[in-house]
Amino acid sequence: MKSAIGKWMWVAAVTAAVVAGPAFAQKGTLEVKSEVFKEVQAKAADGTEQARTVPAPHALPGDEVLYITTIRNTGTAPADKLVVNNPVPAQLLYAGAAGDSADALVSVDGKTYDRLEHLLVTAADGSTGPASNSDVRFVRWTLNGTLKPGQAVTVSYHAVVK
Repeated sequence: MKSAIGKWMWVAAVTAAVVAGPAFAQKGTLEVKSEVFKEVQAKAADGTEQARTVPAPHALPGDEVLYITTIRNTGTAPADKLVVNNPVPAQLLYAGAAGDSADALVSVDGKTYDRLEHLLVTAADGSTGPASNSDVRFVRWTLNGTLKPGQAVTVSYHAVVK
């Protein structure tokens, strides 16, 4: 069976934009790496089933994937006021922020970011209604604290292949 989304799509789709504070912009460099994973069940040495995260070079409709974006400060100055914007490709259904990334905001238009339950969408007839996971096109994290030279931070979200 062919995969619905091949490796080429992941390279194009998991780009993230990172914006840093003005002081860092002149002295620093950020390395941004996005990777796509699947969660699989595997037997541990004691025989119990445990969830493992493995790379997902291909995915089929219905597969849940995990986007993990790592931001590393490769510069010589600390970075603060970091804002990470991750697009959600049209082939995917946003399924929620993951782990420590639960404070993510989402957007249906790339302009207005908020919690999903606070966003509205406009229908073709001009009426408005609450946004749903299928409307989410971007995920944003505002990172608190300072990212020192050599340090890295990760953010992630779950999505389902359409």
